[in-house]
Amino acid sequence: MRRGTFMASFIQTHLKDMNRKTVFDLLSSVDSISRAEISRRTGISSPTVIKIVSYFQEKGLVIELGEGSISTAGRKPQLIRFNPDAAWSIGVVYEGDYLDVGFVDLNGNIKHRKRFKAVANLDEMLELRLPVILRAFMEEFGEARPSILGVGIGIPGVVDPDTAQIEFAAPIVGVKEKRDCRSLIDRLSEQIGLPVSIDNDVKSAAWGEYITRSGEALQDLLYVSLGSGIGAGIILDGQIRRGKHSLAGEIAFTSFDPAFRMSKTEVGWIEGRLGIHPLIGKWSFLENILNDGQAGGYPTTHRGPFEEMIRYIASHLALCISNLVAALDITDVVLGGVTVEALGEALLDEVKEYLKRLCVIDVRCDLQLSRDPGVVGVAAIATNHRLMEWLEG
Repeated sequence: MRRGTFMASFIQTHLKDMNRKTVFDLLSSVDSISRAEISRRTGISSPTVIKIVSYFQEKGLVIELGEGSISTAGRKPQLIRFNPDAAWSIGVVYEGDYLDVGFVDLNGNIKHRKRFKAVANLDEMLELRLPVILRAFMEEFGEARPSILGVGIGIPGVVDPDTAQIEFAAPIVGVKEKRDCRSLIDRLSEQIGLPVSIDNDVKSAAWGEYITRSGEALQDLLYVSLGSGIGAGIILDGQIRRGKHSLAGEIAFTSFDPAFRMSKTEVGWIEGRLGIHPLIGKWSFLENILNDGQAGGYPTTHRGPFEEMIRYIASHLALCISNLVAALDITDVVLGGVTVEALGEALLDEVKEYLKRLCVIDVRCDLQLSRDPGVVGVAAIATNHRLMEWLEG
């Protein structure tokens, strides 16, 4: 093939893929729309839009709704809508002691979710347990479920998703040093017959919460998770911020003690104070609160110690948040994680009070909206990895 012919073919194929993705993005963002309106909004010619919509219908991505109404005389438009159940992905969040697994549709809705007991051993989970769990999970739906695009796994560690490498120790899942997980991921993919990707759990949760709040038209979002450890996910201009070393948002390594010496194999200064185990060591009743999933009557029965604990957590958390707000100029902050879920409004209100004093700009701080943003986010990331290939047919 001559170079000119090859380049022309490449450009034509690339343009076709771009047009399909453009129409896909528009369809997935509206309730219903006509082919003519798609052409008008995207600038893609009507014949091309008709071809793309027909192709999407074959894949189950588009559903015909019938005639729409018009305000002036003329032919009524034929409306169509996006079908988010044309394909799903699987989101897996592995936090050492437990494993959350969920089917997630193309709009980021969880269709089915389960929690499994786990062990703090990444090799054992990925090689032995997870293949069995995922096969059984998929078999529950049998022929009733749509195509599965891929599996995304979120873990509590500094993860480079491009290389599947854990950059530093991740003791919560039994990783004691820098670790290349590519072979583990490849073997898991072979066992279940699906593409598998790995990512940081909190970055994934930030993306899941961002998707859940898509109606708010946010550009930036700071998601802070407090649970077994502490971490943050940063969304800037609608994209996950990772950084050269995948360290963006790793606030576990934040220190407010100039004498502290950081280690790649030990927990960071702030995590050594706000992680679940250090907190339970100071306030043993927190363990019961976490087991119950909510504070319940503890603010009354343990009023003094409870308020002391809330102030302690909120003050340290607000220091981390205020520094990130100043550095990144972010005004929307979301708190999540099992500790935040259990302490709820009591913790949120105290954090807000500290932020009023510590921040030079007004900050909106809320509890997470998504029931399980980690599962949503890591599944959406897995979908994005496969989407163009799937749209190409």
